[in-house]
Amino acid sequence: MSDSHLDDESGSLLEQALNHESHLVNTVIVDVFILTPPPQHMPSIAEDVDHLLALAKLAVALNQYTLAQSYPWISGGDGPVFGAHTTGGIAHLRASHHYAASVADEWFLIGLVMQFTLNYHDKNIVASCWDCDDGQVLLVQSAHELPTWVDDVGPENCLHRCWIRNGGVHLNPPRAMKTHASKNATKLSLSEALSSLRSSSTSLYDSNVSAVIQETVRRTQTNSRFHTSAVALPRSAANLFYHRPDLIGAAAYAFQYHVNEQSPLPNEDASTLLAGTCHDWIVITIPVGRTHYAMLRTLEYSPHWMAKAPAIDSATNYSNVPPIYSSIEVKRLNQTMQTAEHLHHAVPLGVKLVIGLEYLLKLPDAARSLTVSMTERRILQHWVQIARDCGSGKTDHGNDNDAGKWIQEAWTAGPNRSDHNLEHLCKCLVFEKELMSEDLLFHQPLTPVSHPETSVPTQIRKELHSAERLKIGDSLPCASKVDADDWLKFPNDDELQLMTEPVSATRALDTMRQGVTSLLKGQIEGSGNETRQHIHPQLPATSISPDVALGLLHMTLKAKKLDDIQCPRSSEYAVDDAYFTKEDFDMEAAIGKENGGNGSDKEDD
Repeated sequence: MSDSHLDDESGSLLEQALNHESHLVNTVIVDVFILTPPPQHMPSIAEDVDHLLALAKLAVALNQYTLAQSYPWISGGDGPVFGAHTTGGIAHLRASHHYAASVADEWFLIGLVMQFTLNYHDKNIVASCWDCDDGQVLLVQSAHELPTWVDDVGPENCLHRCWIRNGGVHLNPPRAMKTHASKNATKLSLSEALSSLRSSSTSLYDSNVSAVIQETVRRTQTNSRFHTSAVALPRSAANLFYHRPDLIGAAAYAFQYHVNEQSPLPNEDASTLLAGTCHDWIVITIPVGRTHYAMLRTLEYSPHWMAKAPAIDSATNYSNVPPIYSSIEVKRLNQTMQTAEHLHHAVPLGVKLVIGLEYLLKLPDAARSLTVSMTERRILQHWVQIARDCGSGKTDHGNDNDAGKWIQEAWTAGPNRSDHNLEHLCKCLVFEKELMSEDLLFHQPLTPVSHPETSVPTQIRKELHSAERLKIGDSLPCASKVDADDWLKFPNDDELQLMTEPVSATRALDTMRQGVTSLLKGQIEGSGNETRQHIHPQLPATSISPDVALGLLHMTLKAKKLDDIQCPRSSEYAVDDAYFTKEDFDMEAAIGKENGGNGSDKEDD
């Protein structure tokens, strides 16, 4: 691979981050590769074709496995979907998931991929994970267990060195590094990394890092995912959510997005599709993702939605709703809900879900603008381009247009006469063309696997007009059918204001100034010693020199690299240790005596 290819390959994620910055914040990208046997010669056309067909088959299996988890992804729908992609001329699968406020989504996806690579019949499946904010998320999470070479090569040279394989984490260390080796000497290209993984299936396995990641995934998977809540909804919306629970999360996500964006309420032409949003309301229990439930409970309506709303009726504790939903029936229903604690929030929750549902009804319908079917376009345009990008089917003396020609010929011949079965290619989406949405709300299609070639508005309208209706009477859900929300701890008013207030550079600077002032004031009044004595009475009283503290702060702010920071080595603090001071060891000894031990678990080498 040429240097130019290497540079393009290494910077591909960065380039995407710059071009789609708003899309890639709080986003994890997972790439999945098939390790083909090392060729003894130039790959044949048949080997290239078989690789793409196997990749499409893998995508179908992986997407079905993801869908079967029934996990409440933050954006609802099918969650992350794997599609075909090429990097540096190498075909692979890629999924991108915008986890927003739900970091659990990221770790559930990582755990899902780890489990899939463990259970899938082909053991030559490897995957890499890249967080667009943190980089190598697996290395960041297991920072305390990493081998020393990770620090030696630096984060910029760890690209392609961390992989998921057979349910564990494999690390690819650099070759023996020379003392004055350049940074380029420790770079690893994608093709080199895959070649190394082919030749050593087990020697790169790191048990310590794997244990950390598996424990993080285990905690995510064992936590409760859903909260069963009582919700008041129009009968048509209740019918929709009963048959399509995957749209509950999508509606909650749409509501929070438009609240944050201060969007206007949807037009009333969408509201009429709910068969009377202010009439025929019923109360049902539905499973709501915990993150979605917290969003719905904590987010308030946009102020301009309430411009014409009546005053809150404190006598009935009626929580106000936008005027478009403030019918007599809704008010009466909400007043009834206040008689039982487990039903207090049923109406506000339902109204917020209905607002989100109406925003979903206004999503664009891309399928209507196509003159050919999505499947035909996927095969003859997108997959042919994938084949050309990786040179699949190109003869030794052929031109670039020969690559992908086999796909066109197979499509023209039809399934009964073709030499190649395109069944899985028809079902495998192409990442860049079909899974990267320009919609600011949803960063990819919501249901491309479970409801292909059908837009979300079309799906909702179909369910709203469905003849199959819920047979629910006027009885209200009993308390045993509704989960308690003790797990949702609300801050007090001051804390809530601090949490929702935008963080500015001015506020951060003020906080730092207050800290420095407290340090100086504590030195003068002796409060520093008092605090230390209160926390650990066994510790000797020490004084903090403001000059030393401010000097260290100034040095740290000016430093461009870690070596620029030189700690003071006075006789009081001098010990023969690169990282700890005498004060640290004194603290360890005092705590040990307090606990009845010898104060140190450190053993001599």
